[in-house]
Amino acid sequence: MIGNWKVQSCDMNDVLGLSEGLKISNVLAKLLINRGFANALDAEAFLQCSPLQLTDPFLLKGMREAVERIQKAIDAGEKIVVYGDYDVDGICSVVLLMECFASLHHPIDYYVPDRFSEGYGMNKAAVEKLAQQGYTLLITVDCGISSVEEVNLAHTLGMDVIITDHHTPAEVQPDAVAIVNPKNDNIQRVKDLAGVGVAFKLATALTVKVLPGSSSMQWLDLVTLATVADIVPLVYENRVLVKQGLEMLRNTSRKGLQALMKETNLIDCPIKSWHIGFVLGPRLNSAGRMQSARLAIELLLTTDSKEGTRLARLLCQLNEERKSVEDTIFREAVQQIEVNPSRQSDPVLVVDGDRWHEGVIGIVASRLAERFDRPTIVISWEENEGRGSARSRGGFNLYSALNHCSCALNGFGGHMMAAGLNMAREQFDSFYEMLQEYGKRNINAIEGSLLTMDMEIEENEMSLALWEELQCLEPFGEGNPVPLFLLQSAEINNVVRVGTEKQHFKCRVGQAGINAIQFRAGEGYDAVVMHRKFDLAVELDLNEFRGMQKLQLKIKDLYPAVPHCQYFAKRSSPYAWLQTVEQELEYSRPVLLVFSDYRQLTRYLPMVHHCFRERQIRLLHGQSLPWERMEVEQVFQRGGHQIFLSTVSYIQYYRKRFAFPNQLRKIFLMGKFDEEMVTGESGDKEIERIYQGQCVSLVRGEKERICNTGKTIVYCNLPGTRKKLVHDFPDALVEAGQVDFNERKRLRKQIINSEQRILISDGHHSGVLLPLSKEDTLILADCPFGRYEINGLTEGLQTDGSIPIEVIFAKNSVTFNRAYLEKIYPNSQRVKAVFDFLARKKQNTIQESIESLVEEMKVNFQQDFTSLELMSALHILADLGLCRYQKRGSIIAIKFMNIENQKLNIYDSPYFLEGMVEKSVFSEWEEELDQCQIW
Repeated sequence: MIGNWKVQSCDMNDVLGLSEGLKISNVLAKLLINRGFANALDAEAFLQCSPLQLTDPFLLKGMREAVERIQKAIDAGEKIVVYGDYDVDGICSVVLLMECFASLHHPIDYYVPDRFSEGYGMNKAAVEKLAQQGYTLLITVDCGISSVEEVNLAHTLGMDVIITDHHTPAEVQPDAVAIVNPKNDNIQRVKDLAGVGVAFKLATALTVKVLPGSSSMQWLDLVTLATVADIVPLVYENRVLVKQGLEMLRNTSRKGLQALMKETNLIDCPIKSWHIGFVLGPRLNSAGRMQSARLAIELLLTTDSKEGTRLARLLCQLNEERKSVEDTIFREAVQQIEVNPSRQSDPVLVVDGDRWHEGVIGIVASRLAERFDRPTIVISWEENEGRGSARSRGGFNLYSALNHCSCALNGFGGHMMAAGLNMAREQFDSFYEMLQEYGKRNINAIEGSLLTMDMEIEENEMSLALWEELQCLEPFGEGNPVPLFLLQSAEINNVVRVGTEKQHFKCRVGQAGINAIQFRAGEGYDAVVMHRKFDLAVELDLNEFRGMQKLQLKIKDLYPAVPHCQYFAKRSSPYAWLQTVEQELEYSRPVLLVFSDYRQLTRYLPMVHHCFRERQIRLLHGQSLPWERMEVEQVFQRGGHQIFLSTVSYIQYYRKRFAFPNQLRKIFLMGKFDEEMVTGESGDKEIERIYQGQCVSLVRGEKERICNTGKTIVYCNLPGTRKKLVHDFPDALVEAGQVDFNERKRLRKQIINSEQRILISDGHHSGVLLPLSKEDTLILADCPFGRYEINGLTEGLQTDGSIPIEVIFAKNSVTFNRAYLEKIYPNSQRVKAVFDFLARKKQNTIQESIESLVEEMKVNFQQDFTSLELMSALHILADLGLCRYQKRGSIIAIKFMNIENQKLNIYDSPYFLEGMVEKSVFSEWEEELDQCQIW
């Protein structure tokens, strides 16, 4: 799935408080807060999962009446039957109550309707049959809440009914002796119990009332199986039940379960919730789907090992048959959707087919909902009668939708995420029309393909120790998912397709080369990973091989790395052009990014490194020394499929000597300059202008405005200014001067997500855009070297109209910048003076300290001279082929090459040309400042 991503955020003060209070890591503290446990007492209770946290069953409505009626039946020796459903929830509920009544020395019988001839829930024929057999009390499990007519029939036939169910009640509920359904209560901890959880509450109440001192905890293995398999939220009471039950399940004494676990290689395996959801649950369900639920019930009840083995093998065989039938129907359903364009735009998918196996259409609905990312209903027709199964997606309430269409249905039931229905064929058109109309009105409530992650994680935070700590959050499942992390800008290497159809891929992630796997990976990644870095949504997992344990990542989704504004609100933003760059690389073509000058290039460079692999990026500008630049030029001339970052002045210099390579198709202009300055008159390349800069207005500001209201971004480019700001505002976050790109990302995200209000910046792109509001402030504490440095601050800001930027630097800051540019880009006279001085030494090689050489030149020139000017002059001389030099610490070695009688044509130096452009850009900026009358 590639779609919108969302990363949860929480206050770091809360994280630190919980971490310190419970002596846990910040990662675990944040995960607990994201799950709604910011309070230390609540978080500790969540982690402990004590049985003492279980709610008194008699607090549920109808429980006392149910227990009193059952006790009366036991005392009178009445025949009791438990009526269940044919899925794992119903099966385990039946077994639980049968064993409960056996412990009360009053054995009962059970009845589970046939899925194919009777359908879901109570039916009148079954009620009549049971009444004829002499049953005077019928107890439903996992069904019955919508069986108004069936309960009335039971009364007329002299049979009382107790309903235990967890499905959503309708406005009119059956006139039963007692109804126990947590959705009739206002108790948060039990509202999401599965059907087996309600049956367990009844069993607990019965043992307390009838056999004081006895315990119902012996049935937690059944509760765990059904709770996980029914995909109810594993929070509150469900979490406690499953946490305790998993321990019992690992050491089960049930002969049938032992045999099933042996058949599925789970013996001596630390059973977790996913083993139930993907291994045990489907096999238990296969009985009711493919043949009869009785097979699964007898497997759970048997005390004979041979019979357990026979039934376990049969269930595994039925499960294989189920998968085959399911795959066939799924393919037919997908084809039905894909050949019908109108259905592809429906808010709720509806597919139907004659005699589709009713036992698997629910699973098919789930797979279709996941594939097409919308609610799905699958209907199977038998002559003119249709039975359907529905699965939701993204928070769409299926029960409400079916209730809206109830006039076109013969019956329906279920809850928000899953439901069943039946209808006559002639009702289909009106049902379809009403359903789509309801979907269009309510589809805005669906988050669609939104993937929610718990938090961002750095590669160095991922470890086996962290995985072990996260296990205290088990059991994972609905409502308490496996922690999902965002790992940004990671390289993927050693990709290998695996699986019978090569549908999965294994790889290594990041600099540490952590093993990772993605199941059901999409197509196209193989080529892309050669060029891009990726943002990954990952789960931490354990890989065990030959007794060795290693951390492994499960990749749930991935997307080519792009800088983000508050993470992933939109994938495009200012960086949609990156996709075009990627496409060019895939076609083995070079890409040229041209910047106004070198300083603008350096501010974009971190962002390009964030998105692409190191080996894909080449720098082609005058700041490089000639022997370094020559190698890159050669790669460019050969048309190497890499990203070349260059400047206007260098491209003009290059084009006087060489033509653009034929393979080059796309040139991206990264500033305001004429296209012809890059392409000349040929114009045979595709040009894309990327960023013009936002409209800003410069106004006079005061230092006191820093953090007066909202958040403040303060620009500075001098170490002295940065030091003073840090002294005056010790709580400020400082990215200015920070060389670690990951640290820059962390600081920007911290200013977004925390209460810290000041960021001291130098205008570099950091891969994380800053969404500022009208209450926030942008301040210039130093004079930038050009408008592009402001662009680096304002790009991606979520503001309307002109962005006001407050100037608090004095005019002497402008003078300082101008003088600094003269030092790093000396004029021709100063370069010639350095050349003449070195030539007079008449040495082929000079090797001495930079400090002593500078002192000599000061004396010789009889004016101030700095090491900056020396190194800049040497760079220009190297460009002109007059020398080579190497700096090692404070010592410099200069080797001369035929300097006698050489003319100094300084305009042949790319470095000198870069300086001319930077000075020109600064002059334009200085003129703009004067026009704004800041001083």
